[in-house]
Amino acid sequence: MSPVGSIPTKVGGVTLFRLHRSRQVGFVVVGLLCAGGGAALAAGDEPVRPRFESIRYLEDWSLFRPVEPGRPLDGLKHVPLDESGDVWVRFGGDARIRGEYWRNFNFVGGSAGEDAYLLSRLMAHVDLHLGEHFRVFVEGKSALASDRDLPGGRRTSDINALDLQNAFVELAAESTHETRFSITAGRREMSLGRGRIVGTSAFSNSSRTLDGLTATVEEGPWVFTGFWARQPRTLKYRFDDGNGGRTVYGIYAVRDYAIECASGTVDLYWIGLDRPEVRFNGDAGDERRHTVGTRLSGKFGNIPLDYDFEAAVQFGSVGSADATGYMLAAEVGYTFAGMWGKPRVYGLFDVASGDDRAGDGDVRTWSQGLSAMHSPMGITDVIGRQNIMDVGMGLTLNPDRRWRITAEAHWFFREQTADAMYDSGGRVLFPGSAGSARELGQEILLRVTYRATEQLTFNLGAARFFAGDFVEQAGAGRDIDFIYLEGSWRF
Repeated sequence: MSPVGSIPTKVGGVTLFRLHRSRQVGFVVVGLLCAGGGAALAAGDEPVRPRFESIRYLEDWSLFRPVEPGRPLDGLKHVPLDESGDVWVRFGGDARIRGEYWRNFNFVGGSAGEDAYLLSRLMAHVDLHLGEHFRVFVEGKSALASDRDLPGGRRTSDINALDLQNAFVELAAESTHETRFSITAGRREMSLGRGRIVGTSAFSNSSRTLDGLTATVEEGPWVFTGFWARQPRTLKYRFDDGNGGRTVYGIYAVRDYAIECASGTVDLYWIGLDRPEVRFNGDAGDERRHTVGTRLSGKFGNIPLDYDFEAAVQFGSVGSADATGYMLAAEVGYTFAGMWGKPRVYGLFDVASGDDRAGDGDVRTWSQGLSAMHSPMGITDVIGRQNIMDVGMGLTLNPDRRWRITAEAHWFFREQTADAMYDSGGRVLFPGSAGSARELGQEILLRVTYRATEQLTFNLGAARFFAGDFVEQAGAGRDIDFIYLEGSWRF
């Protein structure tokens, strides 16, 4: 039987896994890996060197054999444990340090809102393959921070002294009718599509992870993934508690498509979310939401024009109140492949519903749930996907394979002026009663990535958030400055 195996490939923002014999097997959840067996290289074949992924268990080193001199750590990427090579193990790790500077953090002025500090993180993993069908992956982490004299101090997103980021077992198989399936159980990072509903928080020093079960089936052109997971409670100096109170579950389906004028990927999903004690515009209580949506991403014909569209609706309850909401997101980009730096210009539009009446027994604010944090709506994190309209534009340059430069500008407005301003974590920065204006502000940002080597990467980010009319009405009309410099090394 051919390996159920895996070579990661990106399709429409979803990580799929290409079979060794050319078919594709998809794990729609970016975290849902169909592990490959240890197929041997034919004589004369070059070693297959995967790229490093931000979620490390997505890497497939099953075809790799260390042959290049001057790479002493290559011997750790594929270590056979039996004569046949069917049982093998790989080792890897990450080290990251980042300095951050804030002025007027969360619109807090004076010395209380200004500080510079360091964040550091070490991660190490073991990936054990017992034949073609069984896999064990364990990744530990240690996230630390220097003194942070800003509101909130050293947060749980900054410190997690010693814990498990990923720890799961996986069983994968293939039927005689070429239906492929896998079952996984344990702790993993998880991201669905672009992460607008469920995503990672990779920028955070102590990034989000989930405990749960996943079953994935590939049948024809479709890949179906069912999952149930719970977010553990983060404890700074002890192992995370398995009962964090937030539970996510659902079904995510994806397939490729091609028509006369476009090709890409279509996603269909239903996602349930339970959270304790949330607050939206005067209503509070335990949240039980269901999200139904679709996403379409790809390229138009043979021209370098790409697109990403997503739409979803929500229904459920918050305490005794009925809850509904909607979300629309769009990104369209054009790449000038013949110009220096291959510039890509793109436009962005995001809208997530707000509540037009406070405390009336109905919640109309979109719930961003466990969405990806940090850069989707700027990098100052003062804007979240709740009661928001975001109109943006950007430019990306790739002068060579080492450099990537991105500049963006965003204009933010409240979708409903009766509702609050929510940050990237879904917390209320200012209640709707703080002002009547719709404008929240503008953010301009710059991100620069320099890959010094395959293993060593430097990132620089800078942003200014210009306070809008609503923020000024709330009595906090201070512009925010944020700068970070980061270095990371991985093997």
